[in-house]
Amino acid sequence: MYKDYPEKKDGAYTIFYMGVNAGAFLGIMLCGYLGEKVGWSWGFGLAGIFMFFGALQFWMAQNIFGTIGIKPVKVTGPVATTGEDGDKLNPFTLFDKILISITATIALIWIINDPYSKVSGSNIFGSTEAAGYAIIFALSVFLIILVSRIVRYSKVTRDRMIAVVVFAIITMVFWASFEQAGGSMTIFAKDYTNRALAGNSALLFKIFNSLLTIVPLAIITWVLYK
Repeated sequence: MYKDYPEKKDGAYTIFYMGVNAGAFLGIMLCGYLGEKVGWSWGFGLAGIFMFFGALQFWMAQNIFGTIGIKPVKVTGPVATTGEDGDKLNPFTLFDKILISITATIALIWIINDPYSKVSGSNIFGSTEAAGYAIIFALSVFLIILVSRIVRYSKVTRDRMIAVVVFAIITMVFWASFEQAGGSMTIFAKDYTNRALAGNSALLFKIFNSLLTIVPLAIITWVLYK
């Protein structure tokens, strides 16, 4: 969409992200209010209705996107490679495949063991400590595979893959924490947050909280209008 306007891509993503957060804020207000005051089926139902409106919006605005998003055409024929984009293939060796089988098997058993141990009361690994050691061992094997394969690439490709690994770790940690919002963080807030505010504290909170929402929404509305 921004092939000819790369300088606008960052701003477009910012508008998109602000829209997501504005929708999340309004969703909490509307769905949460209906859920607590009327019934949770109404709260979840309202979320479904707005999701339908979102799909309807994309359907009605599809002419804006033109050919963007259509099924890509498979490129046939040989693809030229250089020292920058990968000057040689890096096939999996027998040793690689053995290590992959080990770490994948342990990881799969660990995933199955988590619900199994809670339902049955027994542990496939024998104990919780053993399960922890097993997953640490599997992670270590995975890192060996990763490092041994990266060093076999050309320097430019190797540097790019190292950068990808660093950003991947940051991304995993961020989303592992972020996705707790619908589970453990919500339960923690429910059990340990006092939702009753009174007096001057309540007034200050309402004013400050309202400004934090209204001012950014006013700015993003002006940006979208422009």
